[in-house]
Parts: sequence; structure tokens; C-alpha cells
Amino acid sequence: MDINSNHIKKINDFKDKGNKEFNKEKNKDKLNKRAITYFQLGIKYFNDEKHKIEINDQINKLISILYSNLSLMYLKGDEIILSLEASNKSIEFNNQNSKAFYYQSICKSYLCDYKGSMESIDKAISISKQDEKVVQQRNRLIEITNNKVKEDVYFENVLKNQKLENVAYENSIEKGRYLISKRLIKRGEEILRIAPFSFSLNGKYVSKFCGVCYQKKSIDNLLKCKDCDDFAICKECKAPNEPLSKYHPNDLCVLYKLNNEYYKMNNFEIANEDNKERGLTDERRLYINTIYNIFKNKTNNKAVVEVDNAISSSVIDVLNLSKKLLNHTNESQRAYSDSTKMKTDILELIFKSFYGANTLKKDEISNIIRIVDCNSHGYSDVISQKKKASGLYPFSCYTNHSCIPNSDYFIDKHGVMVLYASSDIQESEAITISYIYFLNRVEKRRKDLLNGHNFFCTCDQCSFQSSLTEEVCDKCNEIIPSTIGNSNLVYKEPKSLKETGFNYICPKGHTKSSLVYDIDNDQLYPTIAENYSKCKDLRNFRKINIFKEMLENRDFVKKLTPREFEVTPLAKYIANPKKSNSMLFEELINLVRGSVECGLTKSIEESNYSTYLVYDYYDLYKSLLLESKPQILKLNSIRDIIIKLLTPMVYNQNKPRIDKKLNKHLSNKINLKKNK
Repeated sequence: MDINSNHIKKINDFKDKGNKEFNKEKNKDKLNKRAITYFQLGIKYFNDEKHKIEINDQINKLISILYSNLSLMYLKGDEIILSLEASNKSIEFNNQNSKAFYYQSICKSYLCDYKGSMESIDKAISISKQDEKVVQQRNRLIEITNNKVKEDVYFENVLKNQKLENVAYENSIEKGRYLISKRLIKRGEEILRIAPFSFSLNGKYVSKFCGVCYQKKSIDNLLKCKDCDDFAICKECKAPNEPLSKYHPNDLCVLYKLNNEYYKMNNFEIANEDNKERGLTDERRLYINTIYNIFKNKTNNKAVVEVDNAISSSVIDVLNLSKKLLNHTNESQRAYSDSTKMKTDILELIFKSFYGANTLKKDEISNIIRIVDCNSHGYSDVISQKKKASGLYPFSCYTNHSCIPNSDYFIDKHGVMVLYASSDIQESEAITISYIYFLNRVEKRRKDLLNGHNFFCTCDQCSFQSSLTEEVCDKCNEIIPSTIGNSNLVYKEPKSLKETGFNYICPKGHTKSSLVYDIDNDQLYPTIAENYSKCKDLRNFRKINIFKEMLENRDFVKKLTPREFEVTPLAKYIANPKKSNSMLFEELINLVRGSVECGLTKSIEESNYSTYLVYDYYDLYKSLLLESKPQILKLNSIRDIIIKLLTPMVYNQNKPRIDKKLNKHLSNKINLKKNK
């Protein structure tokens, strides 16, 4: 008998078990831990028995397959660094494994190493020329490279034509093109102003806000478009004797109407509650506005919207922006590709219905949709977090992302994006904003950035949080360093379907087996809220979001069944009638503060987290106003905290809106107290 036959049989057995777990349709773990366990056990067996095995091509190819399968599992679980390491090991054992080069290429592209990614995919193609996925990956890389060249052209044009007092331009292989500070910029200082190329109010605000100054106005002060009912202008913005078409072009009005009629005719269900009857969501309105501006100005290289002291953009500037890629690496990316195709078909039909064959082609419309999806910014109220609008601000796309950003923005009364420092920015430091909600846990943030912006975040905050844990020892209650790949993690063959095979060793030597996540029996939150602040690590970010979601839907939570309370103790805690809304919001604020300040940020008042804390303080403010016994001193104190967190510059530029929200309700409460 061949000396290797028993060893090959054993390793193949682990590989087959891992493949079986991978092929299970109902596996609820995004990161398939059971499959990873079997592949890791196959590799461990090889390493332990290597001195007894005759190393040959058959063995090397088998181990290479284990590593490439492992790379795929990590890739699907958004563990990009681990996936890259596994693909590298796979290639070490077999440099003809095309799948390993393919996974390596994807990982390198997510880490913005486009040159290395292209080298890997070229190697994969040389091995497997007919593999459709490999060819698609190469085409995506070509698209990314072309985008980068176009972006360079746009940036150079801006530098020639715009005077940038506070920022300069840098370019590097690791970070691409980005902005840096020319000097020390203090927290609260304005950095630059950017005019929109296109802008769209949220559906429910269209009839209440002026479409020119974007301010809420009384019904008597608004002149509405009677044809489409999707535009209004206040009397202060509309010049006497000027037709409405000067501010709301007739063509755009017709396009809005066509969109509404199309959706009504086809009975499409609108997910956004604010737009069910209207049929025109803010997303589609922004698509239509952007396509319309490009179609009407495609032969004109001048700025579409010009505002004094703000960076403006032309059609060519927009078309040179990065596009959201049509990836097919995972289900959400495939769903985006399908969704983009459907949107393209609908918008092409709408524009052709009005302009005929002279309109933009299907591929041009698809590219515009992907540009908007990758580069548009939402606009929320500065204290209430209600999304009011979306806009495309091309130059803002050259601020790099960070999960602990040093700048933020708001939209002024002219629709201009005002970028300001949310913490002190040193000279030559990169200007950063957050592309996503950065209080989400690290896994969620990285997934959102992968799917929405085509990169894997390795910022200091993500690196810090990814080294933390969600596991606590059942025996000694010690926090276990349970990061995948950590030396405290060992793999053991699962003894039941509930076990993942991941076993964690606590600092005192106890072993804890990780179980398959069961959404029907969620025991992830066994402690009540006041104990959360003791967990100064990653778990807080998950619990903050669950806590906040339940608190915002407290009326629903109170109606849960005893069984549902039993499996989700946090819901029972939130529903406790002895806890007022204001008490719970105060606990939430303390939880946010404790979570942020235990990490890389020493003071929440000096960081971008202050922006998000404003929203929680405003919720606390509103909850106190609704209580039967008004606490006027406390309300005034919270009002002062909100204004301080906003910084003087943000407060002064939004003073009428902020004072109206805070003082109106407070005045009513004071008057009510006096009357009593």
C-alpha cells in the first residue's frame, strides 16, 4: 500500500466534510465556521503528520485545495486579510491553482493593491483561460484602472481652476488620490464648500420645503408645481414675474410625471413609506436629476451649478468619478447588479418616452446610476438625524474614508456641502470623512464598505476593534480574545450540529465552544443594559445598535410575548414600565460614551462621534419634553450640550433651524408649567 494513502484519505475526509458544510443551503452563518473548521483540521493533520508523509505533487495539490477553499470561506465572510493569507499559502503548495490566484486578486483589489491584483488575475487567466469569473474580475480591474485615470484628469482640472486655501492634493499607491490639510485646522473650522451637481429632497419634504433654499416653509409661503406636484419654491426665492420653469424646468416636470405614471401603471410596490402614493423616491429623483443634467449639458464643459466660494462641477467631472462595480462575488453584489439592470431599463424607457432616440444610451444610464450609487451623499438634519435629501457632490469624493474621521459636513441653505473639521486636523494630515454609519460594529462597517465602495477598511479603528472579542468564558466570566486567527482559538471536530468547531481558550485556560448562531433562540444579550458598559470592547457596538433599535420601536417591543422576552432579555429590559424613555436614552448615551472613549478616541467632544451623540441627546431632549413633570433645568442643560457638541460654526450657520427645534418645544413646556 502507498505510504501516503491513509494520510490522503484522512485529509480528503476533512475536505469533503468542509465542502458538505459549504454546500448547505440553510447555513445561517455568513462566516461558515463549520466549513472553516474542517478545512483547518485537514491542514492541521497535514502539519502534525508531515514527518510521516512523503511530500509529492498529489499531497501539495490537496493541501493547496484546502487553503484555497479556506480562502473562499474567509472571502465570503468578509475576512479579507485572512482570505489573502490563505490564498498565498495555497499558491505556495501549488502555483498552478487558478482559484487561489483568483481569490488572491479579489483580496488585493479590496485592499486597493490594483497592480498586484492585476498580476494575480493575469496568472489565473494564464492557467484557466475559459473561466468566466476570472475574466470578469480582470474586466473589473480594467474598469477600476480606467476610472483612476479619469479621476486624475478631474482632480488636475479642479486644482487648475479652483483656489483651495485649506487643502492640498496627494497621491499614493496605498491611499490613491486624497486631500490633506495645508495647516492646522481647529475643530469646528470650515475646510471647504462644494456645490451640488444634482440634488433631491426626500419625498415627504418635497411639499414642505423650498426646492431652492431647502428650508421648511409654511404652506402659504410655498408655490407648488401643479403638473407634477414634486417641486415647490418659497416666495423669498422666486423673483417677481419669473416663471416657475426657471427654477423647475418643464422637461424635469414631465420626467417626474412619466416616472409616477410608469410605476402606477405597473403596480410596483414602493418600499419607502413616504413615497408609496407618489411613486417617486428620493433615490429615483436623484437619478432623474443627474441624468437630466448630464443629458442637457453633455456638450457644455461648464459647471452645471455655480455658487460663490464653492467648488463646482461639470458633466465631464461627474462622468470621471468612480462607479460602483457590478461584482458577482457574493449574493448582495449579485442582487445589486440585477437591481441596476432593472433601474436602467426603467429610466431608459422614461427618457425615451419624452426625448425619443436622441436620449442617452442604456450603458450611459447604467454608468450614471452606478456613479450616483458610489458617490452620492445623504443629508440629514443636524440634530434629528432625519434624512432630508441626497446630492451628488463630485469633489467630496476625494476625501478618504475613516471610521474615526476628522471631518464632517452639513448642507447649507443653498444646497452647498460645507465640510468642516470635527476634530483638530494637523498640517499634512489626510482629510477624512465616514462613508457609512461608523457606530456600527466593525464587521457591518467593513461589509457595507466592500459592497458599496469596493474596499476593505483597515483604518486604525477597524484594526483596533477587530482584535477585540464577543466571547466571555462561561466558567470565570473572563473576556476571551476570540478574533479568528488568534492563538486563543483552536479547532475541534464538532460533536453536534449546534457546534461550529471554534473553541476559545480564556486567559485562565478554560475552553468555550462556539455555537452556530440561532436567530430563533438569541441568547447573545444575557445581561441587562447597565452591565454593557463593563464590556469595553467590540460587543458594545453591536449592543448599541440593538439597544437603539429596540428603544426607537419601544411600543412594538412592549407587545412581545413572554416567550420572546425569555429568549431576548434586552427586550424585556427595554419594555420595563418602570423605565421611562428618558432613563433609557441616558443609558444609551452613557453606553456610547463608554464604548467610544475606551477605544482610540480619548474625548467624545473632540471627535466625529460628537455628531452622532447630538442625535441621541436630541432624542433624550424630546423624551423629557413628553414627561408629565417638565425638568426645565435639565432640558436647558441638554440644549447647551447639543449646541456645544455641534461647534459654534455649525450652530451659527444652522441657528434658525436648530433654535426653532429646541426653543419652540421648550417654550411650550415652560408656559405649560407656569399655567399649572
